[in-house]
Amino acid sequence: ISDNTVEDFSRGGITANGDGSSAPDPDAIIEGNTVYGYDEGSATGYWADNGIQIGWGASGVVRYNTVQDCAVTNLHWSASGILVYDAVDEIYGNTVDNCDLGIAAYYVPSPEIFENSVSNCDVGIDDYGNTGSPVISRNCIFDNEIGIWSSSPTAMQYNDIHGNDYGICVDDASATINYNSIAGNSYGVEAGVSVTTDIDATENWWGHLTGPYHASKNPGGMGDTVSDY
Repeated sequence: ISDNTVEDFSRGGITANGDGSSAPDPDAIIEGNTVYGYDEGSATGYWADNGIQIGWGASGVVRYNTVQDCAVTNLHWSASGILVYDAVDEIYGNTVDNCDLGIAAYYVPSPEIFENSVSNCDVGIDDYGNTGSPVISRNCIFDNEIGIWSSSPTAMQYNDIHGNDYGICVDDASATINYNSIAGNSYGVEAGVSVTTDIDATENWWGHLTGPYHASKNPGGMGDTVSDY
C-alpha cells in the first residue's frame, strides 16, 4: 500500500488487520503514504481515528509515511498516528506529528522502531507489553508530553530525545537506555512505581558534562533530571 494521500476518515486511514482465526492474515508493506487525521473539533464520543494500523496477527513493515493530526476527544480512547498490535516487524523512516500517540506498539514480538521523527504528541512512542528483544533506536523524538513510554524489556539506544515534558518514562526494570541524547527535557528519565531496581541508563548525553541531576546521587549534575532508579 504505497504513495496514497488519505484524509477525512473517522476510524482508520490505512488498516491491515488479521481476523484472529485460521484464515490467512495480511502481510503488508505500507510505505510512502500521507495520512491526515479527521478534524473533530470539540466533538466527543468518537472512536480513535488511527492513521495507520496493523494488528491481530497481520505482519509487515510500516515505512516512510507521513502521519499527522490523529487525535480524539474521548476519555476512553487515544488515537495513534501508527498503531501495531500483535503484528508487524519494523516501523522506520516515518514522520508523525500532532497525534495523541505518535507510534504505539502493543504485544508485538521483538518490534524494531527506528529512524522515525515523532513530535507534538501526548506520547511520542508508546511501547507496551512487547516481548522478545524490542528495540527503539535512532529516532528523533521531540516536543511531546512524554517522549517514550516503555513498559517492555526494550533497548532504547542512539535516540535524540529533546524538548519533551518527560524524555522517557519506564515501567519495566529490564529496559535499557544507552547512547542516547536526552537533553533539554523538563524531566529526563522517570521510573514508574513498579520499578524498584536500578535501570541501566549509562553512556547517555544528558545536556551537560556533569551528567543528569539527582538530588542525592548526583546533586551537582546540571543535565536533565532523573528519578531514583
